[in-house]
Amino acid sequence: MSSETSGPMPQISFVVPAVNTFEDLSKTLGAIDRERRMFSIEVVVVTRLGVDFAVRTREAFPWATVVEVDADTPIPQMRGVAFAQVRAPVVAVIEDHVQ
Repeated sequence: MSSETSGPMPQISFVVPAVNTFEDLSKTLGAIDRERRMFSIEVVVVTRLGVDFAVRTREAFPWATVVEVDADTPIPQMRGVAFAQVRAPVVAVIEDHVQ
């Protein structure tokens, strides 16, 4: 797992189940990254797309926490895994294909 788990509590946590393409996720995390300049944001990405996808995500977005789950894990359960990781008092659940 890769994470910024120390430091001040974030203002908001984003939970992002990754079930589509890396390109989709990159656009979503890119949009969040632009907001990180103004707000204290935590991002927890839960992926069922394999080790290579997780490694690529960690390398491209080292500020995000990436959690791997089994390939057959349903999206509601993926969200639950992420909820156990978040630290902010406000949590936003978004899809991996939004900008």
